[in-house]
Amino acid sequence: MAKLKVIEPSKGENKKYTGVLTVLQRLNKYEFAVEIKVMREGINRNGWDYRNLEDHYETFLGQPILCAFVNGKIGDGHNMREKVDRKTGEKYYSFTDATAERIVGALSADKEDFAIREIDGEKWLVAKGRLWEFYAPELVQKIIRTGRMDVSAETMVEDSYAERGIEVFTSWVGLGVTILGDDVEPAIPNASIKALQLLGGEFAEAKLKAASYEQRQAQESKDQKNTKTKQGDYKMTVLNFRELSALQKAHFPTYTVLSAIHDEEKGEKLICLMAEDGATFNYIMKDGESTVQPERINSVSVNASVAFDAERSVSVDLFTMNKTFTDRVASLSNENSNLTARAEKAESALKAMQEAETARRRKTAKAAAKAALEKFNETAECEVDAKVLSDIDKDVDAGKYDDCVDCDNEWCGDEAACNAVYAEIGKAQQKVDAEKARKNSKVVVWKKDGVANNSDGGVKNILARIRNQQ
Repeated sequence: MAKLKVIEPSKGENKKYTGVLTVLQRLNKYEFAVEIKVMREGINRNGWDYRNLEDHYETFLGQPILCAFVNGKIGDGHNMREKVDRKTGEKYYSFTDATAERIVGALSADKEDFAIREIDGEKWLVAKGRLWEFYAPELVQKIIRTGRMDVSAETMVEDSYAERGIEVFTSWVGLGVTILGDDVEPAIPNASIKALQLLGGEFAEAKLKAASYEQRQAQESKDQKNTKTKQGDYKMTVLNFRELSALQKAHFPTYTVLSAIHDEEKGEKLICLMAEDGATFNYIMKDGESTVQPERINSVSVNASVAFDAERSVSVDLFTMNKTFTDRVASLSNENSNLTARAEKAESALKAMQEAETARRRKTAKAAAKAALEKFNETAECEVDAKVLSDIDKDVDAGKYDDCVDCDNEWCGDEAACNAVYAEIGKAQQKVDAEKARKNSKVVVWKKDGVANNSDGGVKNILARIRNQQ
């Protein structure tokens, strides 16, 4: 990754933990250029220590500038309302409602517009960007009046560790920059990830709108306005991502709705469609129309102009240009289907082999257990009932011995089943031994001259010993 050159320290700037946004100039009717001190390397007032600024600054390229104003000052949702400027009488869209759009601009996507400056001994990331006045006229006007406003970098921390009560962030990703309102604290790392993910589609749409307003500005400067007719003014509204998705789901499920605008003057939606093979179509839907008429879906060409010199150019149908890619996609899709079928067949064969091997192992384990018991009973003083195999066979069927392996990773489930038989044999033998001991405990042992006399202790024997002593 390319490293940024560290610029010499700025003079006369106060040491500060929070970043700052400064308006540079008006670019056109709809945009202002801004410079932002995004974040600095080192410990901040919240006890977070961002490291490796030079390795991660590029993650901020092209990221959104957000507005965090609340409590009725500047909203943070997605709605807008048309207002009239009392001084000029001009109409504009306001985002001051409780649920107003949060995206207000974007950082530059050009790496050359980013620099690391050393300010009062601290490394700061400084970037250029644009504010879109269409989205936040009140915000831009406030910044113009105050000259600058505090900002907070939105980040997603990927790797960190604690060091003496400080959270050290060694790997992180820049997600955007939030303009802080009065008494609004900087964002906590990772806190805005979900919100920013939800705004991803909105940000893409916002950038497209900003680009369209730049084009409109160029057209207006040449007096080529597309919003006027002889009958008066009318408004063309661009449908947003959610509206396009709903339109596709409800009326064009076999197409992709690329874009659409609503002509409020004529009460029509002008819809651009693309088929699965990449062919393009258009459809005009009247307001209130609930059923699409297929015969009104018209095939159209979308052309790109290839210039050869100042006077000569050739138009190329984009469908023809993209056919190479669509054919390749079709080929890859077919290849993927074949590979999927082969994989499923292989998985099925493997499953059958595994099931056959499992059945063989279980059959072998049962046979080994039965053979071990029969061999013992051939020479046993007391035969062990074959019922002891019942529980062992249940364990075999339950898979207890399926995966038994020795130190060489060889299956030894049959040996484990035999060991289970030997354990049952031991229990049975222990019962036999205990019964023998119980019976022998009734024999009285007499000692004479230190020698045990294992007589039965009956009266006749006792009298005999008494006579002998006399």
